[in-house]
Amino acid sequence: MGKPSTVRVVMAKSVAARWLKSASRDEYRFVIFGFQNHVKAKRFASSLRVLRDKTQIREASSESADGFVNIPVIPDLGVRERGDVVEVWSSNVESLRHLARWAEATGLNTDFIW
Repeated sequence: MGKPSTVRVVMAKSVAARWLKSASRDEYRFVIFGFQNHVKAKRFASSLRVLRDKTQIREASSESADGFVNIPVIPDLGVRERGDVVEVWSSNVESLRHLARWAEATGLNTDFIW
């Protein structure tokens, strides 16, 4: 076998770039903190997962009076609790903005900057 031609290398790079562009997506993330302890953070994260999975929430949250009523369902929401903070991410930046505003309105803090 001879050396690969320049045309084939350029085509392979072009195909790889198209595949990567179609397989990737923008992702936005931020951290919610200000929970009294790690148990409350874990409950909050669990509630977000339930909301993501579109399961009905009967008793939304003990931290706030209005619960999760105004939070949009974010199907690709990722949630991870780390001690007394909750990290969330999604490709839907508008829904994340809404979630950050809601969290801040309920007395929690975020590092949301977009």
